Amino acid sequence: MNHNFNLNDNVDFFDSSDNYHSYNKSQHNDELDVFSLVDSDGNNMFGCVEVLLDDINNLNLIINDDNCSDSFIEAICSQFDADGIKYKLTRQGNNLNFDNSVVVTLDQQYVSGPKISVIGSYENDRSDNSDALALAIETTLKSRKIECSGIICGKRGYQQNEQGISTRIPSQTESSIEQGKNISFVTIAFGTNQPSVEDTVDIIKESLARYTLYIAVAGNDDLVYRANSTDTLESLAEKFNSTVFDVSYFNNIDSNIVSDEAIINPIMGSYSAFNDDIKINIVNDKEKKAAK
Repeated sequence: MNHNFNLNDNVDFFDSSDNYHSYNKSQHNDELDVFSLVDSDGNNMFGCVEVLLDDINNLNLIINDDNCSDSFIEAICSQFDADGIKYKLTRQGNNLNFDNSVVVTLDQQYVSGPKISVIGSYENDRSDNSDALALAIETTLKSRKIECSGIICGKRGYQQNEQGISTRIPSQTESSIEQGKNISFVTIAFGTNQPSVEDTVDIIKESLARYTLYIAVAGNDDLVYRANSTDTLESLAEKFNSTVFDVSYFNNIDSNIVSDEAIINPIMGSYSAFNDDIKINIVNDKEKKAAK
């Protein structure tokens, strides 16, 4: 299916009939996310898991262009078309408020260094799965040995909040999404060592596949928390129903909690979707059936 579009326009299409899908968790078998990661001798056993292209297309993907070149976005969209990925294209946070959708913002100007930054949610009380989406992207980058500066909770900036002065503010994408909407979002901010168009599309596809694996068996976990000046390892362990050791280990911190730092919930280690040793294979089920 070819998508012909004018980059100055907002183009609405998830499929040829312009219908928006509602993701149905019950369509999946929970066993999709169960792996034998250790054999009887205690050796690691990492494999490959298949994810259906239809499941990715049922996410209602929105690609939001935030300060990218026209040629880059056009090439990304052309590659999505060739790969059978259904999506909606928009720019600068316009027309994002569609329930049951996933927004991936691409930004070529925010980062000045070589590494990619994954910009997640600033607000801690959102009820979507943006945390899982950010972790899926970070995991994909790690699995592909691409330098990443990690997950950050919002963009640089200053604002007053209940805990004092925050050095982070919501991204334009987050600010554009209405509270209460079931919309997961993330920004991929490219550094100077930007992957090729083909690799960028593959990163997005694999990240969405990992995201589908997570929401098929879970959902709405508080996976990434923006710390404040009153947090301690003990309070975070209590918040996550975890241990001080696990919070410290998963976040590579000893005692000092940095305000506005992204703190990862150790529970993420129990999900194979966030295991960068597990490989993802996206399968076009229609092509498989046609070949039989």
